[in-house]
Amino acid sequence: MTPSPQLISWAQQAELPWLRFSPTTGRLEFIVDNTILSDYRGCPAHFVLTYIEGWRRKRISGDVSREWALDFGTLFHRMMEHYYRHFKDEDFKLEDFAIKTAFAEWQKMEMDVHLGHKECQAMGGYPGFAGMLCQYANQFKAENERIKVLATEVAFGKAGDVPIYRDGDTTGNYYSLPYFVECPADIYLSGRLDIIADDGYHILPVDHKTMGSFRGDPLNRFIVDDGPTGYIFALNAILGSLALPEELILKRECNQIQMNLICKSVPKEGSRFKRLPIRKSTAQLEAYRLRTIQTVNHMLSDLELYVRGIGIPRDTSKCNNWYFKECAFLDVHRQMDADAEAATLKNGFIQLPIWNTEAVAGVED
Repeated sequence: MTPSPQLISWAQQAELPWLRFSPTTGRLEFIVDNTILSDYRGCPAHFVLTYIEGWRRKRISGDVSREWALDFGTLFHRMMEHYYRHFKDEDFKLEDFAIKTAFAEWQKMEMDVHLGHKECQAMGGYPGFAGMLCQYANQFKAENERIKVLATEVAFGKAGDVPIYRDGDTTGNYYSLPYFVECPADIYLSGRLDIIADDGYHILPVDHKTMGSFRGDPLNRFIVDDGPTGYIFALNAILGSLALPEELILKRECNQIQMNLICKSVPKEGSRFKRLPIRKSTAQLEAYRLRTIQTVNHMLSDLELYVRGIGIPRDTSKCNNWYFKECAFLDVHRQMDADAEAATLKNGFIQLPIWNTEAVAGVED
């Protein structure tokens, strides 16, 4: 399906951070990440209200633009970036890292706004956060840390350095599999690798994930998650552009990710930190790429409906189970007509800047 002139014109005017029109190639370009892909797959109608129109539900109290999960994830990523840049320095001091630096970052992000959140209370606010960092730095201190850190906070996607699909990609795939999926738009993967490391056998991403608690095997939710798969895919694409010795690259595989799982609450038994590997074959990486292309193809079809003012598909099974809670737009979608929906949006929601796949450091849960 070739994008209509109406869709192209709308994309130029909308100025969305994840969609643009290239006058050079004359094609639409999607800059996607796992958040956009997974939310669209979850429910196209939710995707439209969130990633096209920018609606966010108002809160009874507090800053509507602040979310505990996002803010804490950003804060923890900042501290991990600082730690892995300096933890092997001769003058590194644990108390400076876990107390002084952590407090400065906590204050800078004004994290006290979240003191009423149940997870923040369970963690113990800033003192609990400092204690968590002390525990982490003790468990993964320089003499215990088995991985060699090669780089931290490596962004990708801004220069189209991780292509999923481009016009003229007639090879069919990057992994020599015997099938081919086309797309009338170019697709690029965007994101940020927390750590690129060498474990002696692999050059691999290390991805920090903060979790409310460890239930059962905490790795289960990530084994089939496209997020970690995308990070492995991205590292393969940008590996040659990193300032790494060629002999190191040739001696290491690049088909694995280490999930660095951090439990915000203190578990009843065992450590609150788990380092677990996920391995992906070349077939799984190609299947990931093909899934992404197909998702964007469906997205294009729904965007054509949207610009024509036609209703977008809605997955009603998610209305009462959007990531184990009610969808934020449940009140909107149960209204009797379009006017009532518009009134509900105006009264109960606010429009904020659209999720930027090239600027956001990551999402925690």
